[in-house]
Amino acid sequence: MKYSWKKLFFLAKNRQLGFTFLEFLVVVAVIIFVIIFSFGYFNSTRIEARNSRRLADIDRLRTALNIYKDDELSYPVCGSWDPDPEELYGGSRECFRRINKHLKDKGYLKKNLSQDPLNEDGHYYYYVSNGSRAALIYKLEKLVGEEELEFKLLE
Repeated sequence: MKYSWKKLFFLAKNRQLGFTFLEFLVVVAVIIFVIIFSFGYFNSTRIEARNSRRLADIDRLRTALNIYKDDELSYPVCGSWDPDPEELYGGSRECFRRINKHLKDKGYLKKNLSQDPLNEDGHYYYYVSNGSRAALIYKLEKLVGEEELEFKLLE
C-alpha cells in the first residue's frame, strides 16, 4: 500500500501526542522506587559517618588522656569504678564533660569533644577513672540489630 505524503502527514497529525495514564503511572512508580532505596543507602552512610566521628573523638581523647597520665602519673579521677555494664561501669556524662574541659584548659585537647554526633537516645560519651585506670564509654549505631555499649579501657 502506497500513501502519498499528504496522507502520511494527515495520519501523523491525528496521532495522539503525550503519555497515556498507564505510562505516567509506570514512571511515577519507578521514581518512587528509586527514592525509597536511596533513603536506605543514605541513612547507612550517615550512620557510618557518625560512627567514624565517634571513634575519632574517642581516639583523640584516649591519646590526650595517655599524655596526661605520662605527665601527671595518673588519670584524672572522676566517677566510681563499677564493673557493671548496666551502670555504664560507673561512668557519667558529667564526668566526661568535666574531663573534656579539664584537658582542653590544660592544653591536651585543641577543641571540645563534649558531645556525641547524634547526642540522643543513649548516644553520649561517658568517662570513669580511679586514677590508675580509666574507661571511655560510647555507643556505636547499627542499622539493624541492638546497639551495645563499647568502651576503651586505659591502663
